[in-house]
Amino acid sequence: HRTIDGANHFFNDKHEDLVGHVNDYLDEVMTEDEAV
Repeated sequence: HRTIDGANHFFNDKHEDLVGHVNDYLDEVMTEDEAV
């Protein structure tokens, strides 16, 4: 069970990082659109 919990924790961290990067990218795109 420890191995499974570790894997879930790892993937959850990666998922959160991915969402964070996507949100940052969208924020930059929206800012550029507003500037134009």
